[in-house]
Amino acid sequence: MKILIVADVAPDQVGGGGERVLRAQLRGLADRGHAVTLLYRRGEGKPTEAGELLRGIQTLSYPVTRAHAAGFAFSSIARAWSCYRQLSAREDFDVIIFHQPFSALGVLLAAARDTPRKVYTFHSSAAEESQLRIGEDQLHPEGFRSKPRASLLHQMEHFCLRHCDLVCVLSEFSRQKVQSRFRIPADRIAKIPGGVDTARFYPIADRKAVRRRLSLPVDRPLLLSVRNLVNRMGLENLLLAMRPVVSFCPQVLLIIGGAGPLAGKLKGMTAQLGLADHVRFLGLISDIDLPCYYQTADFFILPTRALEGFGLVTVEALACGTPVLATPIGATPELLGGLEKTLLFSGTAPEAIAQGIVTNLQRFAAEPQDYEALRQHCWTTVKARFGWERVIGQWEAELGKLVNHAVGRS
Repeated sequence: MKILIVADVAPDQVGGGGERVLRAQLRGLADRGHAVTLLYRRGEGKPTEAGELLRGIQTLSYPVTRAHAAGFAFSSIARAWSCYRQLSAREDFDVIIFHQPFSALGVLLAAARDTPRKVYTFHSSAAEESQLRIGEDQLHPEGFRSKPRASLLHQMEHFCLRHCDLVCVLSEFSRQKVQSRFRIPADRIAKIPGGVDTARFYPIADRKAVRRRLSLPVDRPLLLSVRNLVNRMGLENLLLAMRPVVSFCPQVLLIIGGAGPLAGKLKGMTAQLGLADHVRFLGLISDIDLPCYYQTADFFILPTRALEGFGLVTVEALACGTPVLATPIGATPELLGGLEKTLLFSGTAPEAIAQGIVTNLQRFAAEPQDYEALRQHCWTTVKARFGWERVIGQWEAELGKLVNHAVGRS
């Protein structure tokens, strides 16, 4: 198949789940022999080395205006439109896969009368994410991050979903949202989960050796959270929860990896709460080191307060044999279901998070055999359900059905 993948995020940027799903999809489909082209909006940050990732993949990127919100939106849509017209003048694609609404809208407008089948990968609601990020950065002032902006984003995404032949969701939680919020018929929705590279993310026997290499203490209970530092991730609640956790376990250390607009606020809270000896901020963790941090932690903490459409960090941590303690938000109960009932917190409040952490620290310190059995169960469950090879196979099957159906009708 000739496949065009269109995204608002850049594969050569260190980012969140959206970038990682995009990378896996690109590489996985290309490695299966498909002719893959990528059209994407350039990121703001410094590009990472992406030579091997993009080997054999044709790419076309475009810059956008970032001085103000209206210019950002208009240039994202208009330049995606223009770039697609360039590509379609010399390429006939079988299918187009969209990942986010701005570039998707531009390409859909340009391809309105073209023959490729169109697929939208629904990560989460752009409008809801926008509302949750009010005041976090300067690109979109508070006045623009309001109900009119959220309404505009909702209408954009609704247009994109309605004009695609198939909407792929990563979870049952997202399936229900797409059906209820956007009224997409059930027969036009397919669930294809996120995945994990089990050749990179796997348990190790000597966790202390890895801690030494990472300059981490070998004799302290170690909690890890890797998140974009934005409101919906719930990291403020996690810091508030650490006070009672430290009272129960004075040696505990929480490591937070990631970057974002709340970095200064979170560090300030850590100092005010007297947690400087118990919380360490690492900033962005490199792709090379990320598996090592997962492997060496005793527990991964997911304190999300809203919109967990899937949770790649959850399956990555579990693949490394690290139990995930999490709020019962979005798709998280689906991912943790069947592992251990105490892994889910009773709610999102600091008190619920603290109680859940203390309960698990206490229980598994007293029952180390049960902890090791749980680590093995995490690994085997994720390997069976979420290996990227399996997930890419699902993508290939869904795309093949669409293309073959289109050929059959012609």
